[in-house]
Amino acid sequence: SVWGNPAIGKFVKSLNNTQNYILNQLSFLKDLPFFGDELQTIKSVDGYDKLIMKICEGVDRGRLDRNSLTQKLNSWCNISITTGEEPCIHDNSGGGTVNRVIECECVTKVVENGHEVSNFVKNNGVETSSFIKNNCGHFGRLWIEEIKKHDMFSEYRDMYDYLLSCDFMTEKQAMAMALLMVVDGFVNDMFPDKQETLTIDDIVPFVKTKEQVDVTERAWDYLLSVISEHSNNFVNGYDKR
Repeated sequence: SVWGNPAIGKFVKSLNNTQNYILNQLSFLKDLPFFGDELQTIKSVDGYDKLIMKICEGVDRGRLDRNSLTQKLNSWCNISITTGEEPCIHDNSGGGTVNRVIECECVTKVVENGHEVSNFVKNNGVETSSFIKNNCGHFGRLWIEEIKKHDMFSEYRDMYDYLLSCDFMTEKQAMAMALLMVVDGFVNDMFPDKQETLTIDDIVPFVKTKEQVDVTERAWDYLLSVISEHSNNFVNGYDKR
């Protein structure tokens, strides 16, 4: 609602569309965030790896028109926020995919009454549209004005170097987390009564370590888990007769 109408089909798009449509939406938004609903509606045999990699490339495939002339190449520089009922990376996901995703599992309620917050509220017994649907798309301009007051690149670089000094964190994960932590600090400047600023301890549960990104390490862990699940089939002194 900060950037636009949060209704499905408005600023929030259903992911039950073609990949070309999704990439065109990313290009149209350019620097604004892309919000996609229900990731599992587009699950393929290979999972979500190909889509994640295409989104994170930041540029569409080159194409020729019917006259063999190069069409305009779409590009974007935003983040994508998606919802789903299952993780978007799995044991067989490539290291590049794992490295580009930050997953957050909601194990508790984010808001007490989602229906009232996102759809309707009762005022003197009469249902009216919710506050965020009547007041959406206004904060984005104020936010842009706020970040202009900061030397964002310098603060980001300092935070990135600090996170990278943590041996367990990869460069791409450090890039994403540094940006989140710096921006969280800007939010605190605008809303002093907000909760405490993010710390290393806050982000550690969501960081993919070098071992988790490494394909070989994950393959070894997967093999050990399979053996553990089927331990009855691995008995010393098994007699083939």
